[in-house]
Amino acid sequence: MRKSEREYYDHNPNWGKDLSCPDTIRIQETLALLPQGITTVLDIGCGDGRLTDRIPASLVIGLDFSDVGLTTVKVPKVVGSVDQLPFRDHAVDVVVCTEVLEHLGDDVLARTVDEIKRVAKKYILISTPCCENLFLSSTRCGQCGCVFHISWHVRSFDMPDLIKRFAGFNVKAWRFFGERQAYESPFWLWWIRRVGGKWPINEAAICPDCGNTRCGSEKGNWIAWVCERMYWRLAKIMPFRRKPYWMAILFERKSQSETDR
Repeated sequence: MRKSEREYYDHNPNWGKDLSCPDTIRIQETLALLPQGITTVLDIGCGDGRLTDRIPASLVIGLDFSDVGLTTVKVPKVVGSVDQLPFRDHAVDVVVCTEVLEHLGDDVLARTVDEIKRVAKKYILISTPCCENLFLSSTRCGQCGCVFHISWHVRSFDMPDLIKRFAGFNVKAWRFFGERQAYESPFWLWWIRRVGGKWPINEAAICPDCGNTRCGSEKGNWIAWVCERMYWRLAKIMPFRRKPYWMAILFERKSQSETDR
């Protein structure tokens, strides 16, 4: 793990803060998929417990590699890595993994999916952004020039992709929710940012290469000014509908007879 990665998660300015309206909706919609009659839940990558703490403490354990984030978690918790879960096979009824998979590189993602399937006895509940355009939320480091996603997302998922990754489980229920994604035009975005020099600013952004926190620029050149106005005009007239920002899927382990087919 790079030093900047540890710094990013240990000094996340959102830890312990009141939930925003979108986060509240995301958590409510995700928890609504939890099945009835379960007795044990493991929430991996739980962060500061904003979702975990809304599950009865008698049922849930939160896991995260950031002991700083875990300081605000009120339910039982453990420090650990999502790709090396410190639990036996089929240890819990449900493994919950929300807003985690989009942060993981290929090797870590593959190990994490295997670990989730190994530890889950009955169900897996996954939530990620839906069909996210990563460049839309990317910025550029003012020090080394690295272009990166503000929230360090490194991949985008759709529903068929998640279904394929969790082979051995059936889809029991799913939901799409949150505000519909903004209009996006890769062509104009490229000109606004790469040529116009105007990149989003976010106080929580930390460059993954050098650790710099001064990222993005509200001032662009005349090319950015022209392209932005073209972009805004297109955003108003484009008629097609866009998908909600998030999706959540509840998977149920296949029976032995289904597996043998």
